[in-house]
Amino acid sequence: MFFARRVSMKLIERFASQVQERNVGYYDTAQATNPVAMGALRKVVPVSQIVYGTDYWYRSAAETARGLTTNKVFTDEEMRAINRGNAERILPRYRA
Repeated sequence: MFFARRVSMKLIERFASQVQERNVGYYDTAQATNPVAMGALRKVVPVSQIVYGTDYWYRSAAETARGLTTNKVFTDEEMRAINRGNAERILPRYRA
């Protein structure tokens, strides 16, 4: 078990470094606000690549927001970026 865990962590770290080097893609929070999923996402991509998302009608915007707030994975500043700032940066003409 210990060996498998070490191998898994090495693979995650290698994948994370490759993603960060290329700075590819944006990832949304839809259907994945639990601390395990968000913690894993945070380890493999920078917060600047995470945007707010919800899969309404399966889960409401309120449920998604509550999950992100209560999971304690992100700081307040990071939550501002995820909730709005990152989207405004990549889609500047839609700023309010």
